[in-house]
Order: sequence, then C-alpha cells, then structure tokens
Amino acid sequence: PADAGILLVPCCRGGSAFTAGADGTYSDSTGASEDSARWGVDKPLYKDLISRTKAALAKNPKNRLLAVVWMQGEFDIDAKPTEHSALFLAMVEKFRADLAEQAEQCTGGSAA
Repeated sequence: PADAGILLVPCCRGGSAFTAGADGTYSDSTGASEDSARWGVDKPLYKDLISRTKAALAKNPKNRLLAVVWMQGEFDIDAKPTEHSALFLAMVEKFRADLAEQAEQCTGGSAA
C-alpha cells in the first residue's frame, strides 16, 4: 500500500561481543543494562533483542519480520573462529525458536 513503511528495530550495542565483556542485567521494563556488552543465548542483550522484536510485531498484526542485519566488530578478535561461529549459530537457533509463536508475521512463515 502507498502508506507502507519500513520499521527498523535497533538492538545494537557498541563494544559488544560473544566472548568478552560484561553480561550486565535485563529488566522487562528497561531492557538490557548499560553495562551489558555480551551477546549469546539468554544473555541480557539477546533478551533485549527478542523483547524489542516481539514488541514491534505485536504493535500491528500486519507488521512483518523481513530480515535481521547483523554486524559484528572486532571485540571478539581473541576468540577462535569456531567458538564465535558456534555461539552465533546457537543464538540464531534460539531466536528462531523464541519467535515461533510469531511465525505468521515472519517471512516464509518462520524466523528461519
């Protein structure tokens, strides 16, 4: 439709990594704490990502998850490539599972 737009859900955190940095904390009312700097399954930054994504989808049943853009910097430079890859893939699988209830709002019927 002519009035359709693109909704971006920002979840980035400068200086974050999978293998370094503070876990921080998560609150349903405020999201990930300012000191949260670590990504991974059930880490505060991940919980913030899921919470924001679900909130965006819940705002309007016509909202659709079309893509996720992931950019990782150099804070994981000391991690082994296989370690980083395994942590990232585990988080992607958890993301897909956590959005299973919103599958109809995801491209192709799943967050895959």
